[in-house]
Formats: sequence, C-alpha cells, structure tokens
Amino acid sequence: MTRRLLCVGVAASLDRYLWLPRYEFGNVNRPSRVLELAGGKAFNVARAATGLQVATHVVAQVGGHTGEALRTLVQRDGICAELVVGSSNTRQCTCLLDEATHRVTEVYEPVPPRTAQDDARMDAAFTRALHQLTLGDFLVISGRLPSGGDPRLFANWVRLGKQYGLTVIVDSEGEALANALQECPDIVKVNVDEAATALAPHASHEPTALATRLAQLTGGLAIVTAGAEGACAATSSEVGALCPPEIENGAPAGSGDSFIAGIVAVLQEPGTRLADLPKVLQAGTAASRVNVRHFIAGDVTMDAWLEERDHLRLTR
Repeated sequence: MTRRLLCVGVAASLDRYLWLPRYEFGNVNRPSRVLELAGGKAFNVARAATGLQVATHVVAQVGGHTGEALRTLVQRDGICAELVVGSSNTRQCTCLLDEATHRVTEVYEPVPPRTAQDDARMDAAFTRALHQLTLGDFLVISGRLPSGGDPRLFANWVRLGKQYGLTVIVDSEGEALANALQECPDIVKVNVDEAATALAPHASHEPTALATRLAQLTGGLAIVTAGAEGACAATSSEVGALCPPEIENGAPAGSGDSFIAGIVAVLQEPGTRLADLPKVLQAGTAASRVNVRHFIAGDVTMDAWLEERDHLRLTR
C-alpha cells in the first residue's frame, strides 16, 4: 500500500525565479523569463516528493497580500494543501540565474514573527491533517520556527506524529530543532552547522561524529549533510558516508528538501527499512543531486532520480 506524506511548516514563501541573460551587479537587469512558485521548505519537499510519485499533502501558514498570491499559485499548480491564515505578510524569496555563467544569486526575505493565535490555527490544521493519515505514513516537519509563539511547537508535533504511528522526519534549526530532538523523531536530517548548533557546546563539526551523536540522542536515523562534501548517516549501530563528485555550476537551493523526498520515496519500496543506510543515503543524495542540476528548488523526476541512484556508492 502506498504511504502518504504530510509536509508541515510555518515559514512559507512566495518564490520568484528570474532567468537573466547576464547578471550585472549595480546595473539594470531584464530577465528573459520569470516564474513564481509556492516556496519554503515544506513546499519544496512536497514538490520533490510529488515528482517521485509520493502522495503528498501540505499544511502551511500564509498571510497578507503575498499569502493570497501564494494561495493562487497553490491552486494553479494543483498542490494538495491546507493554507492557514497567518497574522503577518508572507515573505518573498528571489533566485536569479545568470545564464551566461550559470551562477545563482539568492535573496531571501526574513521570516516574519508569529503569534499565539498563529500557533493555535496551525495546531488545528495539523490535527485535521493527522486524522487523514494512517499507521506508517510520513510526517515531515521542516523549516525554521519564527520568533514568538510556543518554542516547542515542532516538538509537540513530533510527539503527536509518533502517537499516530507516523514515520516522523525533522529538518529544522536552533531551539526548535533542539526541542524536537527531545521527542525522538524517527529521522533527523540537518546540515553540519544546524547539527553542531543543536549539540552545542561540545559538538565537533565532523559530519560522522555529529550524525552518530544525533542517532544516540533520538534512537533513530540521523543524517548530516555537508554540501559538496556529501552526507553521513548513522543509527545506534551503524555509520555510513557518501561523498560523490561535486557538480559544477549547480543550484543548491532546495537540495536538503529534495534529500528528504528521496528518503521518503525509497522507504516506499518494499523491504526498505530505516536501518538500510546504503539505500537511504543513495536515495537522498541522488534526489539532492538531481535538484542541484536544476534551477528550481524541488525539481526532481523519477527517471532522473533512478539514473542518479545507479551511479552512487557508499564511501564507507
């Protein structure tokens, strides 16, 4: 039976992609193409997972005129989502592609603060979404937790997800991540800096050590990504690493989100378990690398993912 995926986050954005024949800093630049999409980590994960044929639902918070524009984009693209009305205007993020050099410039607005009322509305929507899931489905809690409101919001969602028998995946940072780790998510997927901050003050910046420590804390699967240097994964009994060749002129935005989508997709395959480190690392890394080859965050297809997986082998 196909397992479903719920993606939830409170830091949505209206993402604008601009293709520029040549980006000239300090001068007028006229794009040859402009594309607007629903963005933020929850939507990026959902976009990549949908490309990998995972049935996906999003719960996200949007507000103000930008939020209304994002709502229109969700409807246009047929995304299965419940959009909760927030008290602040949704941020915008802009990605610029210099077509001459293939270099990408990213401009991210800050995530607006949230209120206790925002949390209450998200909690209600989250609970409604949980009622539609069944044992073994996936829950991804991703993105940063803006200031204001309950600092344990994500931790509470991890606890509820586990009570419902879901496979809970967390990708966050700072206090929100530290609190979520206390509820022992099944999978934690973070980068080196996020892991080191959560494990401070005694954490090294060595990916394998960070992944091992996170696995010890949660009792589940921990994955620490290190950009072009690859990724490390650990359980309570095993450690693995994958360091594929670097992709030149890549677009990294959304790579971590695509990594999560790859994990969910491979866990849909019969017989695959969380402890299958080689398969999990290959699947996540392959999705991330497909994403890097495309300008748009979460632009992952099944054919490209399978082809990328075929060329990846664990380093250790």
